[in-house]
Amino acid sequence: ATTETLSADEVWQPTLSVAPMGQHGVLSYLTVTLCRRDTDGDGWSTYVTDLTVLPQLTGANAALWGDGTASSDVNGQRIVPYALVGLDLAPVPDNPDKINAVALLELIFAEGISTGFVFQPAALPSAYTVNGTVSPDGTSLGITVGGAHVADLPNTGDVLSSLTDSWVGQQRVAVLDELQLLGFTTPPSSAVQLTELAQTPLSAWPGVALIGQPS
Repeated sequence: ATTETLSADEVWQPTLSVAPMGQHGVLSYLTVTLCRRDTDGDGWSTYVTDLTVLPQLTGANAALWGDGTASSDVNGQRIVPYALVGLDLAPVPDNPDKINAVALLELIFAEGISTGFVFQPAALPSAYTVNGTVSPDGTSLGITVGGAHVADLPNTGDVLSSLTDSWVGQQRVAVLDELQLLGFTTPPSSAVQLTELAQTPLSAWPGVALIGQPS
């Protein structure tokens, strides 16, 4: 439903040609079969059908997959739009109407009660490094970003002006959108405007660290 398609009636480009071979209207078939291994481990007789199939579409080089006019016509089409290049297979989400009975003790978390449940350590982002340095007189906070994005974000006068930096804003939007997708009741990214906060003096500089990094 979220895939941009060729038209309202056709998902991908229906005409396949092979320009170097002078072939037009070629028929190509792809059969995908997914089976589950039998319990005895000797065969694959159980078909897996509870899947979603998402076509992967892109523009293909018309010199290879076009009808041959691209090489002779200066205004000929250089890209074959919405060419099918693959399929993305994923399991259908399982949303049962009810769950099995769970002992109340397993839902109680209090001092002295052990249920065997443990949290996994937080996975720190590996693409970036972030460091914050407060000047000796406490009047400025320098935030240094390294890794996939390199930037120096200066802040002075107890005002955290780096909140409105364009790259910082992009990361904030991505986090808020992801929280929304995960079902959290956080406000949508479009409703979060920090312009006024980025101009308001703070009582103290905040700590600077990656999300998930121990304080």
